[in-house]
Amino acid sequence: MCILRNYLDKIALDLLEKLLTLDPDRRLTAAQALAHPYFAAYHDESDEPVAVPFTDELRNMDNLTVSEWKSELLLWFLMSVK
Repeated sequence: MCILRNYLDKIALDLLEKLLTLDPDRRLTAAQALAHPYFAAYHDESDEPVAVPFTDELRNMDNLTVSEWKSELLLWFLMSVK
């Protein structure tokens, strides 16, 4: 990060250091990154998208055929659309 100090302001450098932390327990989450002062001009609590919670339901389908996969994915998609 030493080279970047010449090109970035302190807030941008702080964000990069926190995003590029190797330890995932110390690295910023997406929500924390979006709340960082670097993005303050773009942050609007009333206009924030909400992600659908991650599900790993599809990981237990190792033995399915391509056709079965397509059917399961279509069903999963249709059930997730509100």
